[in-house]
Amino acid sequence: MRTMRYVSAPSGETLVIVENGMVRCIALDARPEWTVGRGTHDNYPDIDLKAMIVSRRHGMFVRMDGQWHFSCNPKNTNPTYINGDLIYRRPDEPRRPVPLKNGDVLRIDSRDLNRPDERGVLMLFTTTRMTGRWSMYSLDSPA
Repeated sequence: MRTMRYVSAPSGETLVIVENGMVRCIALDARPEWTVGRGTHDNYPDIDLKAMIVSRRHGMFVRMDGQWHFSCNPKNTNPTYINGDLIYRRPDEPRRPVPLKNGDVLRIDSRDLNRPDERGVLMLFTTTRMTGRWSMYSLDSPA
């Protein structure tokens, strides 16, 4: 088993994405909104997730009143969770952006988190700019 360690430097909000065993970081403060989805030949989201579990127009990160929020399409085939709680319960619920705070974890996954889909995507919202590199360490032996 392996784990990843990261050394960061302060200044700016970052989205850390874990998808398909890979980690990447996006500095959110580069612009006020970011679309999230699965890119296709006719769909180009700002944050392009490759997992087939992600809808083409899955959601959006938006900076409003000095705070970041996440809004997802309630008609997505697969839901989005924040810190383990389902963001939308029914497709007819109004789309209310969810305010984000440091350390919030968003997860795009199946409807049953007790049986997570291996194609699920994790996104960590942090108020610390991630400017370095990720390192892989084995959990089976001392580092």
